[in-house]
Amino acid sequence: MSFRLYVDTSVFGALFDDEDPPRVDLTGIVLRRLRAAPFAAFIGTPVLEEISIAPPRLRVALERQVKSLAPTLIEEEPESLRLAEAYMAARLVPPQKRNDARHIALATVADLDALVSWNFRDMVNLKKKRIVHSVNVKFGYRLIDIISPLEVPYE
Repeated sequence: MSFRLYVDTSVFGALFDDEDPPRVDLTGIVLRRLRAAPFAAFIGTPVLEEISIAPPRLRVALERQVKSLAPTLIEEEPESLRLAEAYMAARLVPPQKRNDARHIALATVADLDALVSWNFRDMVNLKKKRIVHSVNVKFGYRLIDIISPLEVPYE
């Protein structure tokens, strides 16, 4: 069985979290695991946008990590933008966190198995998952798993 996983910016950023060395180590392990079968890694244009506004030294390091993972890039299209707006209308996240809705919409429209994120406040929690699932059902999409790197399957 293969797994098609969307990796959001928080996963790459966790590699540079000086305050949480165990999370840095775990993130490195998970990213190495994602480079091999049975995984296929994906990112969306919001990942590239978020990396582009990071401070220069961090931006270069983040770009290097993305390049090393070599994920498939998912471009935004009207369908995913409409779904992101539906998430916003359902109050998934506040307006300043719109990119979180865009990440989930891209992964959903691309019919991926899961979105991987360290963002427990706005994505990886029961309340947010219920909102995403209710909107997905309403719009005819299948449910998507939103998981932390801790939940990436060991193979």
